[in-house]
Amino acid sequence: MQNILFGLRIKPTNNFLGTDGSGDAVSICEDGTIQYDHFIYRSETPVSSVNVTKDRTIAKEIQEVLTKYKKDIERIPVDINNKTLDGSWYIFTFYDKTITIDNPFRSYEKGDVISFSQYGAAYIPPQDEDEALLPYYNNTLLDILDEVSAILARYDIPLFRCV
Repeated sequence: MQNILFGLRIKPTNNFLGTDGSGDAVSICEDGTIQYDHFIYRSETPVSSVNVTKDRTIAKEIQEVLTKYKKDIERIPVDINNKTLDGSWYIFTFYDKTITIDNPFRSYEKGDVISFSQYGAAYIPPQDEDEALLPYYNNTLLDILDEVSAILARYDIPLFRCV
């Protein structure tokens, strides 16, 4: 397997306890190889893996998407806290950069930061520049994920699969 162009691992979280280590991952490499990994509770080593070698065309198309978002990827910090307490961590890999974000969500209003509590969602003004940029970080990562998923779908390749 060559260098990873795009990777995504989703790790469920347990309230305030952090991640339980389970989940699934996909890695798409420059040579067109796609690796699917499955993790179980508290495991950082996959319990099963499947490599699928596909046409290098898929890798080239994903490379074009990443080139389009290159400056955005460089600007996004490696650890993003969305102020949520439950759900999943999304661990994105773009070449040699890894970005971790908790519960990415699409934001439709520039500068909005939403806080979730027992009373529902509420608007809270951003406290600093990183908070003000949360919608940009979320939307950019989800835009990239949408475009990569669309490429895979055109070739009838799932983003994740049970392995």
